Amino acid sequence: FFFFFFFQAEDGIRDVERSRGLGDVYKRQVHGMPICSKIILQINAKRNGDLWRIGIPKEVPKKTMMVGIDISREKGFTYLGFSSSYNPVFTKYYTQLMKLEEKTEISGTVGSLLCNAVMRFYEETSKRFFPELIIIYRDGVGDSQKHEVFCSEVESIFRVFADKLENYKPKLLFAIINKKVHTRFFRKNTGGGETFSGRGRGSRRGLAEESRQDLVNPDPGTVIHEDLVDDNLYEFLIMPQHVNEGTGTPVRVHVIYDTSGLSLTVFEELTNALCYGYDNWQGAIRVPAPCKYAFTHARLATRYTRTKPHAQLLSQKYFL
Repeated sequence: FFFFFFFQAEDGIRDVERSRGLGDVYKRQVHGMPICSKIILQINAKRNGDLWRIGIPKEVPKKTMMVGIDISREKGFTYLGFSSSYNPVFTKYYTQLMKLEEKTEISGTVGSLLCNAVMRFYEETSKRFFPELIIIYRDGVGDSQKHEVFCSEVESIFRVFADKLENYKPKLLFAIINKKVHTRFFRKNTGGGETFSGRGRGSRRGLAEESRQDLVNPDPGTVIHEDLVDDNLYEFLIMPQHVNEGTGTPVRVHVIYDTSGLSLTVFEELTNALCYGYDNWQGAIRVPAPCKYAFTHARLATRYTRTKPHAQLLSQKYFL
């Protein structure tokens, strides 16, 4: 037997255009685990082993499936990544790829991929039940495309279910992730922690020294759902990751369809918890793990493989 491992290092804080390799990241992690231990952890992740588990709010049903959707465009190639959980603790994911041509209709693709994911969930439960709640995090969508996503992708999901799974009517929560947020927020420094020194990227020299020392980045897990967001929309700003250089950038989460019955607080807690579930980083990343898995898989295809993987690899995180 031959095993091929692709190692792609992630810093978990900001997106990068070029992979810097394991060595560059590990040099910066002076206080982290030894390099060999990290490699062993990544091999275990590629073989579908659980590295850690997140705390899931008790209000979330056990028969819940998490879905992440993202698109990678590079070097003239475009791939849609689609990852879906198939165990109750959201550590195992079924990842699918779809190459998008110039005139490919994404709406029908999302419905078909979700149907495949539901069937995979069904098979993993020994064909006992389907997921009763599906939570979808859709990345790679601009503000001007939200209405189009609702009219095409959300509606296509129900059309595909009605066609292939006639009696299956799950609860659905469809949320759009927007990483291109210009809003920045801080908290007053009350002692301890790292201050905003103005040496990071995007700093302004005109800021007085005494004012700078009074501001620090928000604590990891900070959520804002009023004042800075539209009260007429179901949305919130969240910054789950720790930022130790420059200013932190929050992520906007906008729910465009919801029949889940979950409260806003519970969904915020769940979103924050999922940001800790990415196996390539021991901490929180900017987006929920399903989105990051989808993007990492799609990026591997656009940069290197440019083909669909073997069916046996779809249930393993070989792309990490």
